[in-house]
Amino acid sequence: MNQYLKHNNQLQKVYSELGKEIDITQKEATKVLHIHHDKFRLHMNEGTLDSEDYLKSEMAWDNIDQKLKTLKHIKLILQKYRNGSGVDDESEALDEELLNHSNIATQKELHFIAEMFTDYRTRLAIENSDVDELIKLKIKSKTNSQFIKEKFIKACENLDASVFEPLIDEDEFFEDLDKYKFLQSMKEQFDHLKGNGIEKVKMVVGKCEMCFIGEQVHEFYSVPGNGQPAFAYNIQERDGIIKDIFRCNLSDRYSKASRDSRDPNITYLNY
Repeated sequence: MNQYLKHNNQLQKVYSELGKEIDITQKEATKVLHIHHDKFRLHMNEGTLDSEDYLKSEMAWDNIDQKLKTLKHIKLILQKYRNGSGVDDESEALDEELLNHSNIATQKELHFIAEMFTDYRTRLAIENSDVDELIKLKIKSKTNSQFIKEKFIKACENLDASVFEPLIDEDEFFEDLDKYKFLQSMKEQFDHLKGNGIEKVKMVVGKCEMCFIGEQVHEFYSVPGNGQPAFAYNIQERDGIIKDIFRCNLSDRYSKASRDSRDPNITYLNY
């Protein structure tokens, strides 16, 4: 089977899966909206629209509404290429368009939406023997550091180093560690959290307060905003290429958690 037919079959398969996901999400959204309307009337009458119960309901509706809108947006994008001329290089154009939307969502800190675009980019990748070559192309492309970051963040959030493993070349070093030592350090960190009953963590963007003051740090929490991060990483980029990834031990939220736990009877020096 030639490359065009493989791309076309994959697109048809993913398009069908997307249609089913939209149908399921639409039904779920209808239920959530009905519940939200009931809570709105209740809390409006009682003057408690600022209550935790109503705010949770509003957040649930916003989330499902954004999910449905994003899925429908992805469908429109896929339709454009599904009904296209069938030119072989259209798969690259489709991947680039989904990547652009993912980048925009990430810049706006809409990480949930960015992850949906990334998920469908992954689904559209050619399966089996073609997937290794596709991954290599993505890594070598200077424009796809965002793809690598997304996969690294996903690996961290799911406490699964294997998600990131295919994206590291054999001769690549992160944190002055070779590929396998770096992955082992991730795995040991993740296994420690899993041993404490933590199955997933959530990423929050922070800032470095020591080695690269003011630079962006990716912090990972078992409970976002509560205490210090479970761990944090600084992702160093230059000219659109990821140069290093290393753990950050003093981001702003690490620092805040340390200040909050200080003994009030002790005077601390500021450095």
